[in-house]
Amino acid sequence: MPLGDSITRGGSSGVVDPDFFVSYRKALWDSLQAAGYEPDFVGSLTDGSATPGFDPNHEGHGGWRADQIAANVFNWLITNPANIVLLHIGTNDISGNNEDPMEVDDILDEIDRYETVFGENVWVILAYIVNRGCDPYLPPCPKSLETTLFNSDVRTLVVEPRVNMLDRIITADIETAAGIDYRRQPQGDMWDDIHPFQTGYAKMSDAWFSALLAILPVADAGSDQSVNEFDTVTLDASGSTDPKTGNLSYLWEQTAGTTVVLSDEQSAQPTFAAPDVGSVSETLTFKLTVTDEDGLESADAALVTVVEVGLSVFADVPPGYWAEEFIYKIYNAGITAGCSQNPLRYCPENRVTRAQMAIFIGRGKYGSSFTPPPATGIFGDVPVSYWAADWIEQFYNDGITSGCGQNPLRYCPESSVTRAQMAVFLLRAKHGSSYTPPPASGIFADVPVTYWVADWIEQLYQEGITAGCAQNPLRYCPESSVTRAQMAVFMMRTFGL
Repeated sequence: MPLGDSITRGGSSGVVDPDFFVSYRKALWDSLQAAGYEPDFVGSLTDGSATPGFDPNHEGHGGWRADQIAANVFNWLITNPANIVLLHIGTNDISGNNEDPMEVDDILDEIDRYETVFGENVWVILAYIVNRGCDPYLPPCPKSLETTLFNSDVRTLVVEPRVNMLDRIITADIETAAGIDYRRQPQGDMWDDIHPFQTGYAKMSDAWFSALLAILPVADAGSDQSVNEFDTVTLDASGSTDPKTGNLSYLWEQTAGTTVVLSDEQSAQPTFAAPDVGSVSETLTFKLTVTDEDGLESADAALVTVVEVGLSVFADVPPGYWAEEFIYKIYNAGITAGCSQNPLRYCPENRVTRAQMAIFIGRGKYGSSFTPPPATGIFGDVPVSYWAADWIEQFYNDGITSGCGQNPLRYCPESSVTRAQMAVFLLRAKHGSSYTPPPASGIFADVPVTYWVADWIEQLYQEGITAGCAQNPLRYCPESSVTRAQMAVFMMRTFGL
């Protein structure tokens, strides 16, 4: 809420039509928008309404004194609630020889009353007001010394006690720090002895803007990204800051592009799966809004360009292949490097061996950068020189497998993995080696409750990791081998890659 007298309104400054009175307000509006804020000026007056691209609302009442503002500000805030009040008042009090800093304090008391009655937080930026000009310019101009003394008394009698009481108040030094040249235009920044010209208002705007930056949060939606389709993408608002407490809440909204589902739209770092964009790239736009404890907001945007990768990666995974999305997700997550090079292939219909499965699950559990410790030779059929020996022994040490035979302990690394075995492996990797699923109830037509891993198979279904192998009736095909395409689906759904 821009609050004050004719200086806030913008009158008597070389503009005749009130519909174009903008004071400092238009320049401040532009600065806030350029900095990523979405300002909403409030008030019952609309001077400047003919100016495009601008919110003209304000409470700048020409000729008013501080006591008149104090008598009305409570009701103005009820009608037009504000998070921040920009208060520039005292010029007419000085002109009438009845300046009293405590009448400024009365305005602040009324704002405090509004906060108490309605449970709102309102920040006040209180100006040390514009000084006087004169023509010819022979300082000190009339009322100039009185203005300086008034500002000094406001600082000592009003601002400092309130700061000591932790009131929500800061100051904007319009009188001196704004750099206003008190000569009349065109040499200086004043229109007359009291009102700035547009150059003076621009300097006022800069002073208000600097003060606002001391209390406004700053949203940072992170760097723009270029990702492959099916990648897991992380948005990052961790660079957002608040100059006061640092306690921020977050809200992400997608504003353009193929709709995706964020893991948590109120998280600082939500994730989503990059969509299939076909044969062209697509840019997704996300708006971040951060809000501090006082309800002050800041917004920023992040662009995520999604690049089509299906035709350029695996030669044997054509666009539209039923498991394409899952295969590229585990590829982009570093879980697989494919089955051969030159050209790069995935071999989606090949069966998964127990050796391959140990690596798939190990990387899903620990991440693509994990390296297991060297093998020691615990399996009779897996020498330490075997290509996947380290992963197989880690799989055993994690309690996910007990091998395929005893005396001697064997692993059967080249054997195919059945869908029944995979149910046990996945759930132990996800929940830990001590996990026991609830009893089966017989939901699959081909998995009776007496089947040796019926409990595990049904739990895999209940967790949404499998939908079975056929419907009407629902079947699981427990003795069928797991293909590499199916493995990609299992991995994605188990570990959320």
